[in-house]
Amino acid sequence: MNPSGAVPADDFYAADTAILFTDRAAATFGTSNELLPLLGRSMLQRAVEALVRAGWRRVHVVLGDEPLPARLLLEDGARWGCNLVYHHGREQETMGALARRLHLAPDRSYLLADATRIPGDADPLLQDRAGGAPAGRAYVWHSDGAARWTGWGEFRGAWLLGVTELAQYTALERRVLDDAELEPRSADTAWSVATLAELLRTTRDMLAAHAATTGQTVTRGRGCRIHPSARLRGPVHLGQGVRIGANAVVGPNVAIGDGALIDKDAMIENAVVQPDTYLGHGLELRNAAAKGNLLANGRLDTVVEVTDPDLLSGVPSADDTTVPAWWEPVAAFALRAMLAPLRLALGRRVAEQPAFSACQPLAGRSRPIAVALHMADPQSLRRADGAPDLARHFRESFYPGLRDVAAGRLRLIGPTPRSPCEVTQLPDTWQAVYGRTRCGLLNESVLQGPEGALPELQFACDSVASTMQGDFSLARKVLWRYLRQLVREMRGGNADALRHNSRVEDPASHRRTA
Repeated sequence: MNPSGAVPADDFYAADTAILFTDRAAATFGTSNELLPLLGRSMLQRAVEALVRAGWRRVHVVLGDEPLPARLLLEDGARWGCNLVYHHGREQETMGALARRLHLAPDRSYLLADATRIPGDADPLLQDRAGGAPAGRAYVWHSDGAARWTGWGEFRGAWLLGVTELAQYTALERRVLDDAELEPRSADTAWSVATLAELLRTTRDMLAAHAATTGQTVTRGRGCRIHPSARLRGPVHLGQGVRIGANAVVGPNVAIGDGALIDKDAMIENAVVQPDTYLGHGLELRNAAAKGNLLANGRLDTVVEVTDPDLLSGVPSADDTTVPAWWEPVAAFALRAMLAPLRLALGRRVAEQPAFSACQPLAGRSRPIAVALHMADPQSLRRADGAPDLARHFRESFYPGLRDVAAGRLRLIGPTPRSPCEVTQLPDTWQAVYGRTRCGLLNESVLQGPEGALPELQFACDSVASTMQGDFSLARKVLWRYLRQLVREMRGGNADALRHNSRVEDPASHRRTA
């Protein structure tokens, strides 16, 4: 192997160019199986890593019907130290026609690789490159007493140029197995995600291989939280941030992706749980795969949509907009310290116990739950004429509510907190906003005059706050307007006089729209 890419004319095995076929697997969950995380890394990524470890530095990636996901994952290949060149596959194109389109040299050798299948012992197999038949070698394995092609092999350019079969696995397999000019090289096994059943089998094989290599039957990613009464029966792989409830039984042969939530009394065996998936209380998952609210049966090769979110649903991922940004807790701590004198100037001490239960989305469920907050009921913070009582709002909601922002129970800017009873009485389209978005300590409805009490205007403000969550510029503007308006009213009189002051700034010129 010559890492620089210079290939001596008389060195048959010095070629470092590979051809990688993508998007050939079944789309179990709406995306190709080769893109699904498999013990933390997709099969497509594993294929590129195997090529690089074996010394292949130039890879022609043949894209399928859905080219964008593969390109977004692999990019230019720089992070693996290889050069990726992309080509779009053509329908009914033969292998010979593809080889001519890629300008393959007849006197050089190339590695053919299928991203849906990898020889289980790929590293030693690919690195052993001495000798071989003139036409090349094919890596095969035996399953159920029959020879199978792994989808990988080294081939002479002249052989590839002369192949009249379609550039597809099913068409090439018989040619590869029957061609006497090719040297068959035996692989112990093959990891495959071409079908759901093979994905489950490959998961079991990978777990067994990892346990045999490391001696660890249970692997846990960072941030896992497992109830003491839960039982893990290896081999089991847990991604980062996995949460497992009381009395749950996990394993054997289970792989759970990052951020998944396994509720109490659940039972999982011979299964794959994709990242950010919630498995409900008492759910049994065997010989299956789950992603969000989709459940795939490995034996029947069917996928069904589970409509009950208490059984199976998605969990908001770490970058979900309902999760407060890193700067919000920091800002909450700083504001509590800076505004303490103003809080003392406005009167009585606020009770330490939560005063209001608001409706918040719960990870893994579509129905919101009640979350106790250190703030007053928003409905009680307006005067008789409908204008906001900012002094009372600051004293009973804003200042104590900063604790909830610091704890992650509230966003700094978001929809108005509403009680579960209120939310259930709203129209369905309104309920969706409060069921999927974390409430906020402030939004523009707090700054409205008497007209701000109108439900339509409140919902409009809440909708804007929902779509603009995480926008620092919006948070800064609303927070500044709130404090400026509060100080302006304080200058007009003491806290008691503020209750009778209905002069409110017209926010129309400042309102931001989505």
